[in-house]
Amino acid sequence: MMHPSPYGLSGPGLNGPHLDYLGWLPMDRTVYFGRDGRNNYTLRFSSMSVPHKRTMGWLLALIPYDRDDPANVYTVEFRTPTNFDSGLKQAAVVIHRIQRVGSSYYSMIVTHSHEYYELLEGTEWVNFLGFDSENKYQYIRIRVERINRRAHYADVRIISTFNPVACRSFEQKKLLGDQEQRSPDLDVQYICVPRSHSNEDDFLMQKQRKRNRFYEDLQTYGMNACADSKVWRAIDQYDYVCVDQQRVSTIQEDNELDEFRRTTDNDCMSPFVSRGAFIGDEVCVSEEERQQIKLENAMQHSAMRYYAFFNGQDSVGA
Repeated sequence: MMHPSPYGLSGPGLNGPHLDYLGWLPMDRTVYFGRDGRNNYTLRFSSMSVPHKRTMGWLLALIPYDRDDPANVYTVEFRTPTNFDSGLKQAAVVIHRIQRVGSSYYSMIVTHSHEYYELLEGTEWVNFLGFDSENKYQYIRIRVERINRRAHYADVRIISTFNPVACRSFEQKKLLGDQEQRSPDLDVQYICVPRSHSNEDDFLMQKQRKRNRFYEDLQTYGMNACADSKVWRAIDQYDYVCVDQQRVSTIQEDNELDEFRRTTDNDCMSPFVSRGAFIGDEVCVSEEERQQIKLENAMQHSAMRYYAFFNGQDSVGA
């Protein structure tokens, strides 16, 4: 997958999960499958190998498979033999599995475990997740319907019957009485009891409550997910800084008022200053707001759900 360059062998480019972790994928082109209630439809993926501004399709799909950890996902991306990926033999869809091991997460390419390295047009990948307590098979199916090499896109059909609220085949579905369903667990009608029942019902109720809210609680997702009650600041589609919800309203208000805070030379009129959340952010705000933005940038790691997502915290420069 390497290719010659003026500086020796080069490439391939970073995979989708790591690009997402670095914040190099726009949030409006990354989809958490099933979050909108749909579980069977076709997505058009644009190639990650070409600059994002030249394409319009999805760049990364995250497909959950673990009812107790929404960060455990399969990812889908499309790569073409271009730029850093020039060493690839052909345009293809690639699947990675992200899984937590200990306190860290690891990504592994799973299409390599088959007789071909990637998914080509007309091929599919199916992964069975097991039976639930009602003897229904949960599975994920990914099929490449079409690849357009000239336009750098692939149409991919994804079907997932993953159901985070269902009990497993090795668990007993225990219905709760009216008294047991009282606050704070009004949305829990049953619990999943393992055969080796070593946990208290209260513990199982809390686990089931989280499973019932699996998608509802995903205000943010992926490798840059925020801690509970936090959301992305989203000044632009690459701004993954996590803030309180009310901060988003303040930022939107500043954006709308920007044109009224400028001089005829298009500078910020006194006492307003350039916000400077990142290079190129020139919206005019108060000095107090600029200091708040600086503080949020400096404390970004403390509001992330998975700050040390891949392989633990990086000690370089620490």
